[in-house]
Amino acid sequence: MLRLRYLLFVLAAAAATVRVDAAEIGTPAPKPVGLKEIIGIALKQSPTLNASVADVDYAEGQVTAARGLDDLSLDAFGQWTSSRHPLVSGTPVQTTASDDILGWAQLTQPLPTGGRVGLRFTNEWTRSQFETQNMMGGFDPSSSTVWAPALQLTISHSLLRGIGIHTARAPKYKNAALRDQAIANRATTAAVLVRDVVGAYWELAYAREELEIRKQLAKSARDQLEIVKANIDVGKQPASASAEVLVSIATRDEDALIAAETADERSLDLERLVGVSVDARAPRLAAAERATPVEAVPAVAETIDQALQYNPQLIAAKAGIRAAAVDVEVTRNGMLPQLDLTFAGGPQGNATDAGTAFGQMSKFQAFGVVGSVVFSEPIPRHYASGQKQSAEALLHKAKLTTDDIRVQIETTVLRLVAQIDTARRRIDVLAPTTDSASLDLEAERARFAVGRSTNFDVLRRQDELATSKLRQARARTDYLKAVAALGAVTDEILDRYQVVLR
Repeated sequence: MLRLRYLLFVLAAAAATVRVDAAEIGTPAPKPVGLKEIIGIALKQSPTLNASVADVDYAEGQVTAARGLDDLSLDAFGQWTSSRHPLVSGTPVQTTASDDILGWAQLTQPLPTGGRVGLRFTNEWTRSQFETQNMMGGFDPSSSTVWAPALQLTISHSLLRGIGIHTARAPKYKNAALRDQAIANRATTAAVLVRDVVGAYWELAYAREELEIRKQLAKSARDQLEIVKANIDVGKQPASASAEVLVSIATRDEDALIAAETADERSLDLERLVGVSVDARAPRLAAAERATPVEAVPAVAETIDQALQYNPQLIAAKAGIRAAAVDVEVTRNGMLPQLDLTFAGGPQGNATDAGTAFGQMSKFQAFGVVGSVVFSEPIPRHYASGQKQSAEALLHKAKLTTDDIRVQIETTVLRLVAQIDTARRRIDVLAPTTDSASLDLEAERARFAVGRSTNFDVLRRQDELATSKLRQARARTDYLKAVAALGAVTDEILDRYQVVLR
């Protein structure tokens, strides 16, 4: 039995020489970073967020393109035709040469109801040379020139299929809804990213705080060992009195080593999350800020109302409903037959010289009018019916998704508010425990000094003090993580950390 005790004493003494010190094992000291600093890095380097920004840019481009439906257009056309022919015997009148120049210009303004109105100016100049056979069998040359200007007002409009502002301008309404959806998706991505970074940051802060508490706990055991050694030297305690303290030192050093490994893991988690290139030679990160909750527990009803109003995921879902509703309206209109009316009319001129021809046109001495109606109806209407059915199904799905998101938001708010309330209560309950545990430890040390206590009692008081500190740190961390998660649901987290999305 004595040999076994001696062996345990030697092993504990050897274990007690292990120290958890970064400088001793050659690991670089951790690099402190602020929360806003690390959030800024994450926002800048996140590929997911940058992809959502590109989606917004694309949607903005589609909105701009849809405005082209109302653009005034200017169209022009010009054509020159020239021909020369040899004389053919036996034909009394022949055109041996002709030149024709045709040109027109037109301004067209689309109508928001689905039609178009335009003003078209046309002019054609023609010059022809003739050869007319005379009584002697020869040919007499002659020529003619014609100017034919015209000014027309053109109107075309659908009377059934395609009529109406919401149908004719459907791309404008749909692209605007998709743009709003892309913006909301970008906000969702940013809020989730910030939430995850904040949570990882406070987990890192907790891990570093736990490491310091574990190291301090091991140091307290070593301080106790020095006191015991002094007592052994003066004969107040037997040599075996240090064995229990040595075992405690070894156990606490092991806990500190595990805590150091955990702190490095939390640092790597944060580095990966923000997109920092991991360098084995570079120092790991440490939180420069301490978890200090200062907020009151939010009211459930008000928070739910805020989340239902501002949650970006719900806003994106509602925008999806608007986009799907546009398709439904268009496909329902597409069930109608095609009935299009076209009208064109205006003054004309026709004379051998330009002055006379344009004079005729300006005085309305000649005019031309043309009207047409086009009717079309596929039988049966498979395509239109199928498109309508698909659009209505997508709209129904979008509404179901929105309802599901709404329920998820309400449930999440209730859960997170409960977590915040519980964490706050834990903080309040645990607040006096550290001071009480410190007083108990000092009292136990005083009793130990006069021989009224044991090493076990002192070490137990040290453990209680460390446990109290760890519990408080855990409660603060849980509180701040829950607050960040709730802020992501209500979209308040971006304002909290002054995040501006371009």
